Amino acid sequence: MNNRFRIWFAVGVVFSLTFLVSLTAFAQGNEEPISFAKTLLVKIDGGAYTTGDNIPVSIPLAEIRKTAPDFNTDFFRVKHTFAVFEPRDIPSQILTLPGRKKKDSDLVFKVDLEKNTPLTVEIQYNPKGKDYPNYPAKTQSFASWYRLGINIAWENEIMAYRSYGGIVDFFAKTYPHLRLHNLPPDSYHHERFWGLDAYMVGAKPGLCGVILVDGDKRIPCYDTTEDSPLKFKHLNTEGGPVATVAQATVSNSEGNILEENYTLYDDRFENVVTSILDKRMRGKGLLISPGIQKFEQSVYLAIDGAFMVSGTPVEEYGTIYTALIWDPADAEGTFETEDGYFVKLKPDSNGAVSYKSLAIWSRNSDSGFTETAQFQNYIKTLVQEFANPLSVTITAKR
Repeated sequence: MNNRFRIWFAVGVVFSLTFLVSLTAFAQGNEEPISFAKTLLVKIDGGAYTTGDNIPVSIPLAEIRKTAPDFNTDFFRVKHTFAVFEPRDIPSQILTLPGRKKKDSDLVFKVDLEKNTPLTVEIQYNPKGKDYPNYPAKTQSFASWYRLGINIAWENEIMAYRSYGGIVDFFAKTYPHLRLHNLPPDSYHHERFWGLDAYMVGAKPGLCGVILVDGDKRIPCYDTTEDSPLKFKHLNTEGGPVATVAQATVSNSEGNILEENYTLYDDRFENVVTSILDKRMRGKGLLISPGIQKFEQSVYLAIDGAFMVSGTPVEEYGTIYTALIWDPADAEGTFETEDGYFVKLKPDSNGAVSYKSLAIWSRNSDSGFTETAQFQNYIKTLVQEFANPLSVTITAKR
């Protein structure tokens, strides 16, 4: 071993030891437990109607900051109170609609609620710093998806939806998992082990295709033809442990017409939809009319606050159940076209209406969810929940 090599070898050893010592010192210097200086108590009351598991809770940050102006969205967690045995975290996230400012975001999570039994959870936070848990992602979305990127798509582990030309389609799954990032290149209109696209939409309204109603005039906001005068811009909010958002903006040669936001929560079938008229379209008396398409030989049922359609459009698929749910207080009548059933909803002062849409698949190769009465009861529950929103009260604990 020559002298030059010995010198470089010694320098390398010294450098390596110094580096390891510095890493150890750095690690030891950060061996401090996470600290939550403040706690908020959140009382959630579903009353007589909102009961069951996985109930979404969405709290505007503006409401939280009325009680806690220093609330830090970069360092918080939601937990059950210490009255619960082993009070683990409740996975949560900050959800922001595409194109909105973070201050207009919501804190979202899910809870289990019993009838007429309020539940209290804690929001623990540190006003300073940045540290939050990496909860497993249960939802995801894509603003440019599938062939030529003309679809927008969103999913949780039990349900997947996509929209193109203003029409919402769905993918059913045979087991809980995220699929849209890795859809096999074969025909998804035949059942596979992962699931199936069980909905043949075409140019029909699909799930919640929208028509604007101006007196006797109807203005469709969906069109899948190549020479359509409508254009569609797609944006999304990345998924996470609780929810994801997909957004489609409809425009024509004169400008934007309508913005549609679809929020899908983990372990829920239904989309929470908000349709918002563009500013130039407001003040004209327009009604926003979402619809769902008919099947051949379908079973149709209308109740106060919902349409339900079920049938077997293709024998291979089995039974498909679809529904549209709205607040009866917003409705100003219904109408029917050759292809679908529509409800006329009156926008609020901001040009917005909210409603829900969903699809459920009972595959032909399995007994599955085949009882129409079960589906109807499920939808009736959603109607009651939609018309009777959660009551949320926030107080400071310390």
